[in-house]
Amino acid sequence: MKTSVLRKAQHQDLPLLMAIEETVFPGDRISSTSFQRFIKKNEGLVVAEQNGLILGYVLTLYRARTSIARLYSLAVAPATQGKGLGKRLMQQAEQDAWEKGCIALRLEVRSDNQKAQSLYQSLGYTERGRSPGYYEDGQEAIRLEKLLTLDSVQTTVERIIRFERGIL
Repeated sequence: MKTSVLRKAQHQDLPLLMAIEETVFPGDRISSTSFQRFIKKNEGLVVAEQNGLILGYVLTLYRARTSIARLYSLAVAPATQGKGLGKRLMQQAEQDAWEKGCIALRLEVRSDNQKAQSLYQSLGYTERGRSPGYYEDGQEAIRLEKLLTLDSVQTTVERIIRFERGIL
């Protein structure tokens, strides 16, 4: 199987991004208009593409005058889940945040999403609190954070290079 390419999202990716969004998330979805705005901004929205198909994406938000980035959304197409793509997208988000001068990456995850929680914990994210009723269906969010260090980012780059070369 050919390795997917990670790249910034482009306007033509919109239909496939929406398809992934609708398949992966039962609610709290990113709208087409919002995706268009993130694509136009050309910052923080990275897709995994293979043979012209979008297999997943990660969306990271950056604000002026803060050194903390926020992971806004991570989604991987169901047929591709469990193959390391989510981890690879997260590592790319961490690398991008580091390159923008961020020292930490924060996110929220549904308290009933054990798969995502396991991924984040395996990458070194720690709980920093909970937000009851955070999601539109009333589900609680777990707030996680990872401090980005030179060592963790270098390790991430090395892993990506090994993955791209098929060495993993």
